[in-house]
Amino acid sequence: MNILISDSNNEVNSALRLVLEQKHGYTISGEANDLISLFSSITQPCPDVLILDADIHGLKSSHRESKNGFAKLLDTLHQLCPSIYVIALSNLPNQEQNCLQAGANAFACKSDPPDNLLGLLENLSKNKSGSVSLINHH
Repeated sequence: MNILISDSNNEVNSALRLVLEQKHGYTISGEANDLISLFSSITQPCPDVLILDADIHGLKSSHRESKNGFAKLLDTLHQLCPSIYVIALSNLPNQEQNCLQAGANAFACKSDPPDNLLGLLENLSKNKSGSVSLINHH
């Protein structure tokens, strides 16, 4: 499974890379810490999974604009890579519903144990079509 990691915090990117590289079958295709580097990293063939910071640098800062901006970002990403599976990341567990409504396929809170994110990825690998909803409930 080809995974692109995109978080505004380079330490989060590095930690995710470290955890995922230890798992067989996961390849990290790149890291991005803002919208510009994210779009530069979306190349053909598209990654299978994008782990995306819901507050990635480059989105509008106000809550309402950021929420709409995240939905527009996801729409654009799906136009570029129609089959990409997006796992939204946030420091705030209460952002789960907003991220899912904006079009993310799943949600993980940065403060949750890494096993939660790994569980989402393992379920996705078992269901290659990605047609089953793999929502991480808190």
